[in-house]
Amino acid sequence: MKQFLRYQISGMVFLLWLFIFLHESSSLDHLESLIKSLKNEKMIVVIGIASALPIGVIIHQFSVLIKNWILAKFFCLDYLSDMPDKRVIDQIDKDNPKIDYILERISSLNSFYYVRFDNGVLAPFMAYISACNLTEYTLKNIDLAIVIGAVTSVYLYRIYKELGEYKSILISYQKEKDRAKIFG
Repeated sequence: MKQFLRYQISGMVFLLWLFIFLHESSSLDHLESLIKSLKNEKMIVVIGIASALPIGVIIHQFSVLIKNWILAKFFCLDYLSDMPDKRVIDQIDKDNPKIDYILERISSLNSFYYVRFDNGVLAPFMAYISACNLTEYTLKNIDLAIVIGAVTSVYLYRIYKELGEYKSILISYQKEKDRAKIFG
């Protein structure tokens, strides 16, 4: 259910930004004709909600691709990968409350990353690209989306640092456990 809500919110943020970008362009023909053809405000809401989910899924898939392939693999930031480290996971002491806390914190940080990146960076960017393709006019007021994306990106750095710290704690805990097995 959490995933469903996250996708729905990302899609609605995209639609909101698309409306903002199309509204600022002096050509509202596409938007006005769509609204006039629907004639029913409830229908507009239903179509917005129904279209938000698949749009949100697409936005999230781009976000996963960027985080797991571009950042984790290309820039060698392994701690950003969603792929679990099998060596660590297989031997984790599941009864240790510290480990439970760390794993829960890593899960929360990943959720924070996706919500912020999807809604603060990708949704406005993809809405801008879509609006540029829907209208022949140049969109002028992109600065608001850039400011929001920049503010969001600053906090993403904090999430990256925290993820790295928690994953290194897990790895060091595993090394201590391995040393204890070897040296008794």
